[in-house]
Formats: sequence, structure tokens, C-alpha cells
Amino acid sequence: GLDPEMFPVRFSGEVPKFSVDQHLKRHCEVRSERSVQMGLVAGRDALLQAGFIDDTDSLIRSSLRIEAILGSAAGSCGEYEMGYQRFYERGPRAVQPATIPKLMFNALSANISIYFGLIGQNLVIGSACTAGASAISMATQLIRHGYADIVLAGGAESCFSPAIFSFWTCLGVLANSTEPSEACRPFDRRRNGMVLSEGAGAI
Repeated sequence: GLDPEMFPVRFSGEVPKFSVDQHLKRHCEVRSERSVQMGLVAGRDALLQAGFIDDTDSLIRSSLRIEAILGSAAGSCGEYEMGYQRFYERGPRAVQPATIPKLMFNALSANISIYFGLIGQNLVIGSACTAGASAISMATQLIRHGYADIVLAGGAESCFSPAIFSFWTCLGVLANSTEPSEACRPFDRRRNGMVLSEGAGAI
């Protein structure tokens, strides 16, 4: 986890002890970035609850056309930071071959489509804090106007790398309350900022 002692803001919404292997039935061939892992788990839950996959994470019918439209404000930002760190500390030879497919912004929807064998279009919307809601809105429009029959939609985010947390802290928008219970109060007149958090959700 992120060590908060070096930052003036000490609160965040971090998911403790998250392990993608405890949720997925099959191993991810290329170990994906944390936000992508969370998106995979949320996607699995949605597909399973909707009856489109079985308990082995396989589609009930391979011919099912399911689109994957997900939102993410920061994408695989942790992978960017690790890639730059390896490059500047140890040079080009230290950069891993899978860096590009792991850090590209479409890694979220692409990995979900690959893992579950989804054959519909897949894309990621990056409209900041509304990214997940925007993805669901687009999915609704595609279904409503007949461009899609089934859409897996939602969002995923995890931006707890030291540099990214520093960027948000310097922006001056994070809550600096001394009590965790008072840190996130979006509709309170005494609110003093937001709480940077991670997680994923899909429908």
C-alpha cells in the first residue's frame, strides 16, 4: 500500500488485501495493472450475475456478441510510473516487453474482452471523474438505438502510486481532515475536499 507519512493528506480509499487470483477462475496470462485487475473482477461479477458466463468464467455461448465499454480517468497510471522508473534508473534494457500493452489506455476494456472472449467492440472512455457514468450512458444509447444487444459497462480506477498521489495532493483538492469520518462529505457545507479512492464496478 501507499505510505501516507510523506504526504500532508493522510486519507484515501484503498482496497486492502485485494488479490485478483482469489476472484478469477483462470490466471491472467500477462499480469495486468491493478485497475485492470479490479475491472476484470467487476466485469466477471456483472457477467456472472447476468447469466452470460458459467462458474468457470467462460461464456455460456461463444457466439454471444457482448460489447465492453468501460471508463477510467487515469488508466494504468501505475504501469507508466514503473516503466519510467525502470528506464531512468537502469536504462532501456530494464524496460519489460509487455509495458506498452499493459499501460495503454484501452488495457481495461481489451483485457476484459480477451479474458472473457467478448467479440463485440471494446473501448475506454476517459472523461475524468464521470468516466464510469459516461460509459454506462453510452452503453444505454447503443442499446436504445439498436447498435448493440448486450453491453458490459462500468469503470475502474487505482491511482495510488507515490507520484500520482503527490500530483493530487499538490492540486489542493484532497480532504485534509484530521478525522477519517469527516474526510469525505461531498454534500456537507463544511466539506474541505475529496478522498482519492480505488475500485471498480460494472453492469
